[in-house]
Amino acid sequence: MHNLIRIYNQNRIKIWIIVIGIIISITVIQNLNKAIRDENNKKNNKIIEQQKNTSIYKNESKSMVSGGTVSETKQDKYGNLIEQFLKYCINSQPEKAYDLLSSDCKKVLYPSEKLFEDLYYNGNFDKNKKYNFQSWSSSGRDIYLVKVYDNMLTTGRDNTSNYLQDYFTIIKENDSYKLNVGGFLGIKDIEKSKTKDNINILIKNSYVYMDYQIINLEVSNTTENTIKLTKNNDGEEICLQDSNGIKFKAMFNENIDEDFIIEKNKKKSLQIKFNNSYRVDVGLRKVNFSNIIKNYEKYKQDVDNYKDIIEIEIEL
Repeated sequence: MHNLIRIYNQNRIKIWIIVIGIIISITVIQNLNKAIRDENNKKNNKIIEQQKNTSIYKNESKSMVSGGTVSETKQDKYGNLIEQFLKYCINSQPEKAYDLLSSDCKKVLYPSEKLFEDLYYNGNFDKNKKYNFQSWSSSGRDIYLVKVYDNMLTTGRDNTSNYLQDYFTIIKENDSYKLNVGGFLGIKDIEKSKTKDNINILIKNSYVYMDYQIINLEVSNTTENTIKLTKNNDGEEICLQDSNGIKFKAMFNENIDEDFIIEKNKKKSLQIKFNNSYRVDVGLRKVNFSNIIKNYEKYKQDVDNYKDIIEIEIEL
């Protein structure tokens, strides 16, 4: 023991230098390890954050027609909404799917849940269905092409020729997003009118579909005669023109002759369908009524020689 004390007393400076060196080394090593751990944690957190911010619907968000991409902030919101709607339909929950429809879609296509089930849900969905969807356009309107088909693993049926193809449009209502389905893209407000010889035509709005448009109008006849908006009912007398100058004839197969007759001092609302497919960045320009009969009673008396006809063209 005395020898140890003597050795310590003779070498205590060296001993303390060694001890302090060891303590410093351990401290440095600990600090380096902590710095490395902190840096690794930062990298891991960054990777996790990047993964969180990466859309799971990135591939589905590349638009087929417009060439763009759905906004990154909306990709998952839109994808989740479409998935939820289709899952409700496949899992026999049409009432929940109906709740995801926009107010305009309900108003125009499915005023009741029963109509939605009869016209859209029934016959298109069951538990053996699968689906896929892809952004069709992200320019102007956010439209997705949706396909619902048989699950070959459970049905054994060929799913390449028998499937439902639809277009879903995403609509923002208040603070949430809703769907337009059935090829219905939405309602376009117009509210443009023109008056000539006491006949006023007001274009209120249009119901826009992928394959056609329906113009809603109101005609006010403040003359003392019954008038008629068409002469020959061949579709060419009422034309819709788009922003590219292309004209589309009215499709009169869904109207009757009486629709175009307005009695004196009366007002009438009617719908006219035009067979113009929706195209990105192409809008309406004008509606032309080229053969408005100012006195329908006289016209019926002498069809071949009647001349009192006017034209009304409304810029949109």
